[in-house]
Amino acid sequence: MRDNLISGLPLFKRGKIRDIYDLGDRLLMVASDRISCFDVVLPTEILGKGKVLTALSAYWFRIMEDIAPHHLLTTEVRHFPAVCHYYRDKLEGRSMLVKKATPAPVECIVRGYLERILRQGQRLRHLAAEGFSRGLPFSRAPLHSIYQSSGRRAR
Repeated sequence: MRDNLISGLPLFKRGKIRDIYDLGDRLLMVASDRISCFDVVLPTEILGKGKVLTALSAYWFRIMEDIAPHHLLTTEVRHFPAVCHYYRDKLEGRSMLVKKATPAPVECIVRGYLERILRQGQRLRHLAAEGFSRGLPFSRAPLHSIYQSSGRRAR
């Protein structure tokens, strides 16, 4: 699923990967199979990617529910509002019904495996400051993971 195929629902916001629909006091988040790289949506897609992203999100929300509150209500389409049931085939496995909430303006990346590093000099200096060695071979896991904050462009 690449583009907005849920044309009967009011689009609240479109991100690089997810489309969000306004259902009144709740939102419907639908993960597409689009790919983005450096804030650009690429013309190709990875079939099933949206289902994997939704399953990962649902898993971690369940694991963390005793630690921190979250916005997830359900991933079961049968529990979605009736207006969504017509789109069951498109929503199954790739959508979440969530509470309306104010997003935390935080984005991060945890790096534990590097395949390639572009812009060799600048990028290697940055990673060396994070504890990665210049001698670390490509496609080799480092001794530890690093946490990096990441900016998200305002939309």
